Amino acid sequence: MPSKTPGAWPVDEPLDLDAIEARAEAEYGAQYMRIQAERARWHHVFASLRQYLTEQPNPRAVRAALRRIHTELDRLGDDVIADMTRTETNQ
Repeated sequence: MPSKTPGAWPVDEPLDLDAIEARAEAEYGAQYMRIQAERARWHHVFASLRQYLTEQPNPRAVRAALRRIHTELDRLGDDVIADMTRTETNQ
């Protein structure tokens, strides 16, 4: 019986992620890699938000945190739109 279960830490032979990325980019192309990077970024953001929400002490605090997140996302979106509009008018 193995002394370590799959996924146990520390690993005996860590993966070379740079080599894996280079091989995948050569095999699938840059466009595929951009799509995968965007997908990873999206999941990372939502995993972070989920973690933040689970740290709240009660359901009421979760709702309050959601309202704050929503308000900040609205502001962020408005800022991005304003920047895009300024860029379009300057061109």
